[in-house]
Amino acid sequence: MERTSVSAQRAEDPYLPHLVTLGRARLLMTLGSWDVAVKMIKKAADGIDQDNPVSTEVFGSLHLSAAIAAARAGKAADAWEHHGTATEAAARVNPRDLRDPYGLQMNPGNASIHGCAVAVELGDSDQATRLDQGVDLSRRDISNERRAHHELDMARAHLWANDHDKALKRMISAERTAPQMTRFHPSARETVRQLVRTYRRIPEPLRGLESRMVL
Repeated sequence: MERTSVSAQRAEDPYLPHLVTLGRARLLMTLGSWDVAVKMIKKAADGIDQDNPVSTEVFGSLHLSAAIAAARAGKAADAWEHHGTATEAAARVNPRDLRDPYGLQMNPGNASIHGCAVAVELGDSDQATRLDQGVDLSRRDISNERRAHHELDMARAHLWANDHDKALKRMISAERTAPQMTRFHPSARETVRQLVRTYRRIPEPLRGLESRMVL
């Protein structure tokens, strides 16, 4: 991260330092430092002038990550505020101007997916299910990994709602969309473990998924 930071400062790209901050914040999120991550992201976002499509994409992406971090910290109001800011930013970028030079996938589809993720991180399976109805995974500007991650989130939501068949269906869909990511993703593996413990007679698709995950 330090080398990346030095390189970003020397590059003739005004947005790279903000993306380095985003990388640092995401690293802190894996360590459970949610509040620090949110503060770092917010400071970076406040320093961006949204005067062109690329700057707006970076700004919105920062707020999407802040929304997830705040949700994991249990701060629902802050999480939804960040998500709302990101959603507004995504709506301001004309699809014809969406360049996405950094692979951020900052678009309305990804923003809606993050809305479901915020609800899941807050433990609100009902809200996640409602928001899922407005998600269009057929959009061409959403990567397979992002689609699969959404399926994993919804599998968790359905599991919490005791709808095990729907949870399994979403898990199978996630694996079909992004096999390697799904099989090694920590939350996916934990969801499969819980499903295995839940069923009295394990369905063959679940047994196959468990075998492929080598659980």
